[in-house]
Amino acid sequence: MLTYRTGATRLVVYRSDEAGYNRANAVVWGVGDEIDAIVAALWARGAAFEHYPEIGRFEGGIHHAEGMKLVWLKDPDAIILHLNSM
Repeated sequence: MLTYRTGATRLVVYRSDEAGYNRANAVVWGVGDEIDAIVAALWARGAAFEHYPEIGRFEGGIHHAEGMKLVWLKDPDAIILHLNSM
């Protein structure tokens, strides 16, 4: 796992052999309270959000689990991108 810090932002990148069906790398962004606005903006631009039924309630592209909001989507190369409210 690699963590990059730029100002108040951290970007965590890790490799996982189990990251979805494509076995791709994942990128995770902790976006805090901005997650709803970010998801709404992505949704308005046609983003397709991944739905993992085993991970909490799914509403408006956002999974709600254990007090967190979690979002997954894929880039054009099917690499999994993850946003969370942490």
